[in-house]
Amino acid sequence: MQDVPKSTLSEKTATAIDDVFGALRSEALNTVAKEALHRIIRKSETMDRVFEDAADDGAVDQLCAALLAAEPHAGEVYVDRLRERGASLEMMHLGYFAPAARRLGALWDEDEVGFIEVTRASLRLYALIRGLNRDIRRGDGDAGRRAIFTATPGETHILGVTSMKGLLEERGWAVDLVNDIDHDALVDLIVGARDEVSIVGLSAGSERVLPELGRLIVALHLEAPEVRIVVGGRVLDTARAEVLAMRPDGLSEDLDQTYEMMERLARARASVGSVVADKAKALLPATGLLAAFSVTAEV
Repeated sequence: MQDVPKSTLSEKTATAIDDVFGALRSEALNTVAKEALHRIIRKSETMDRVFEDAADDGAVDQLCAALLAAEPHAGEVYVDRLRERGASLEMMHLGYFAPAARRLGALWDEDEVGFIEVTRASLRLYALIRGLNRDIRRGDGDAGRRAIFTATPGETHILGVTSMKGLLEERGWAVDLVNDIDHDALVDLIVGARDEVSIVGLSAGSERVLPELGRLIVALHLEAPEVRIVVGGRVLDTARAEVLAMRPDGLSEDLDQTYEMMERLARARASVGSVVADKAKALLPATGLLAAFSVTAEV
């Protein structure tokens, strides 16, 4: 298994999108981008605060224009200006990101913008939110050495992940194996367990499930960003670049390396949770957004 390097917000926004477009095929791109928009919009619908200074249509249009621009950092520059003016993370999500996601979705549905342009804009918005997640995270609970292992929805081969579960349990990990569950139910299950689970292990046996794998990783990055994602299976032999472009936290290739990485990821999560939990609560009191904007640990 190998660590997946993390970068600065600026590098992440441009480099991640370039990697995605360079690695993923059109079906996977379509699936990943639509899932990102869906989750960004869905997050706003679970929050009940209303801002008197919410962005007007003109401001949302400006953000969409920046996301659609040829200049890869235009969206980031726009968001940096919002932050300089004192916009909170919650304000940016409810007032700008969710409306922009809806606007991009409408442009997509109405074919007002080309597939490549709106897909790139959608993924830029997703990358910006992930970058902002670096500023703040929620507390860790008692995640410890617990993991959920599952096959990617649509995958039928679970022998390898079942064997890995047993071997890791012999080394002290508590591993729940989840099977025969659809995408939304799986995401909901992991979100519900995010305080008790450090690692989610995703198994993919073939390139056929790459769109669903990407969709799942995007959903977990946005809905449960404190959980570390590890990908394994034969797909790494044939589509390693595509998997890396999806930005998991690690790749599982053999027992010893998988065990060592899971130990590192669990320690990294525990080491940052208590330090920044108070900062998170101070920035976003009682909003429910602590789960939406959470930093991914450096490993």
